[in-house]
Amino acid sequence: MKPGPTTSATDARARPRAVALIGDLTAGAVSTLVMLCYAMSLGTMIFSADLARYAELGVPTALVSCVVTALVIALTSSMRANIGGPDSNATAFLVGVAAGVASSVRANGGSPRTILLTVLIAIALCSIVTGIILFAIGSSKRSRSLQFLPYPVVGGFLAGTGYLLLAGAFRVMTGEAPQWHTLLAALAHLHWLAWVPAVIIGVLLTVLSRVWNHAAVLPLTLACGIALFYFLLNISGLSIEDARHMGLLLPHVPMHAMQLPELHLRASVVQGAIDWSAIVSHLPETLVVTSVSAITILMNSTALGAETGEEVDLNREMRAAGIANIASGMLGGMVGYQSFNRSVLNMRAGATSRMAGVFASLACLVVLAVSPDLVRSFLCPFLWACSFSWACGC
Repeated sequence: MKPGPTTSATDARARPRAVALIGDLTAGAVSTLVMLCYAMSLGTMIFSADLARYAELGVPTALVSCVVTALVIALTSSMRANIGGPDSNATAFLVGVAAGVASSVRANGGSPRTILLTVLIAIALCSIVTGIILFAIGSSKRSRSLQFLPYPVVGGFLAGTGYLLLAGAFRVMTGEAPQWHTLLAALAHLHWLAWVPAVIIGVLLTVLSRVWNHAAVLPLTLACGIALFYFLLNISGLSIEDARHMGLLLPHVPMHAMQLPELHLRASVVQGAIDWSAIVSHLPETLVVTSVSAITILMNSTALGAETGEEVDLNREMRAAGIANIASGMLGGMVGYQSFNRSVLNMRAGATSRMAGVFASLACLVVLAVSPDLVRSFLCPFLWACSFSWACGC
């Protein structure tokens, strides 16, 4: 009779599984922190300038995308360590869609509630349209045709995206669009606490992300930024409420998960509280977001495959992103897809399976359910610094 496995042999097999699970959970925790930073920055960027009064609602919109996109990408991607979520490239153009729709509704005499609901519907429809087109590209096996884009076109696309991100950060910081003849005057009116921490953190994050490719870069920069901000706040003699009134902290509006407008968009459509003409008039801009998403997925997936050595199925990646965006849009989320930086960070933090992405998605879901108004505790200078760093990294 063949002897059964000994206890020591069983333990030896179980030990690597336990180590892998711990690595996945650690990587998932790091990815969650990064995804929250993206959600805070990109969600706030969409609801800036004339939409600044609704800034706290932009973050749940981004968090919905984090939850849905990360889960779908983790389960369906051709690469195990892939992390998905809202991305700066698409958001840079989505800001223009939201601002244009809001301006059209206002010109049509819409109420503030109509403006908000129409913008949220426009963001959700942008995700659905993007998802349908991406899924169609993947299903027709035409993904590789995007590789024939000339390098000058891709370079111009990246340069334009970087400019739009910088412009979005400036708009969030000052409340107005950047214009060369008013640039210095707008910056001169800012309190030094608004720009000094932002510049220091932005430069630190940009430099560290280039010279030290480690999973701890963003957490350490976040911790240093928070410590620096509150140290400067203390020596300036200002209170936390003073900082909130000055716009250094986002306004706090008590919010519960079931009160989020994103969860009641279907009822708003039935009640006729949407200005559909404003959405239709900005449909071409929605297609620009779709084009940007497709190009970015191609670049991110190709780069990640080269980084990890795994074989990349671009058609599968397009279908995965398509399903993720359709599901995200149905729930009121913004456009999202595979992220190269977050996926590499996830891998370097110890991810060995799809479990890391699933855990990060579920952790974001807990944040969305328990504390959707978490944005109140984030520092505006840190959000601006993140936008600056991502613009430089385009």
